[in-house]
Amino acid sequence: MLSLRSTLKWKAKLKLHKSEKIAIRCRSDAYEISNPQVRVLISEHLGPEMFVALQNRDVEFGIGPYRRVPQGIVFQTLFQQPFYLIVHTSHPLASRGHASLADLPNLNLLCPAPGTTAREVLDHALMTRGLIVQPRYEALQYQTLFVLASAQLGVTVMPMVNQELLVAMNLVPLPFDDFPMQRAVGLLKRDGEKLSAISAILIATLLDAACIHYKLTPEAEQLRNQSVSKANDQI
Repeated sequence: MLSLRSTLKWKAKLKLHKSEKIAIRCRSDAYEISNPQVRVLISEHLGPEMFVALQNRDVEFGIGPYRRVPQGIVFQTLFQQPFYLIVHTSHPLASRGHASLADLPNLNLLCPAPGTTAREVLDHALMTRGLIVQPRYEALQYQTLFVLASAQLGVTVMPMVNQELLVAMNLVPLPFDDFPMQRAVGLLKRDGEKLSAISAILIATLLDAACIHYKLTPEAEQLRNQSVSKANDQI
């Protein structure tokens, strides 16, 4: 989750959804020099915590895969995040280069925990084909699933997160060739409220990084361009 709140000085507090790791870079040295009152902090939160923070007005906005929002909060899709079958480099499927849903019942699956959006993506895909799987292990955090897969205790269905991390752990992401395994990641904010200029600049920075790896929706591109304009006005 990404969020922003105001203290004695402006504090830009970024909260990332647990499996949502997007590279965040500064827009320019000029912005840093002209805005010394802005600090960026990173932490991790799940959907219910994000909703409470927005409802309590502790933050201005959030970024995450939580489409089903409570009343008073709106979700705007920014991009679709693909999921992969992540296997060890020595796994027989690694050399094939792709995966299919029919592979899953025959594998030792390391599954995201029930109730997470990642698990919803997996369960929905299986339900469309009438497939049933028995997870070998379940875990809340993607780091745990990756470590188990790296130890060759099974395979997992998750976003790629970071290619360098997978290489370091001897893991390979295999795209699904028979189903659009993905989830929407979006901007969450209070309904009817405009974002501050500082929040808009942070969103522009995020979308600048995200567009390298994902195809932004038209709404996200518009938001990015508006944010860039605000950032240029600030610099």
